[in-house]
Amino acid sequence: MVDRRAEPLGLGAEMAGTPVDEQRAWAAAMRDLKAHGLDEPRLVIGDCALGTWAALRDVYPHARRQACWVHAIANVLDALPKRPQPRHFDFPAEHS
Repeated sequence: MVDRRAEPLGLGAEMAGTPVDEQRAWAAAMRDLKAHGLDEPRLVIGDCALGTWAALRDVYPHARRQACWVHAIANVLDALPKRPQPRHFDFPAEHS
């Protein structure tokens, strides 16, 4: 019998290099999870890294993607001039 309850699974990795290098590393990790029986997730929440999404499309093509709100907002604020940003949007360095 297959258990269909939603279970959060957190993955993280420190990767340096190009988005292609990152994609290869994430794809290898996802293929390993798949080989160990992880069915295609219904939803994957990530930090907007292009390599992560590319690997997800390769390994789990039907999984839905959602950007982490903290990272999405931090990325938008990073693109704006620093002067008009309100102080309450100062994120710790680990989130940018």
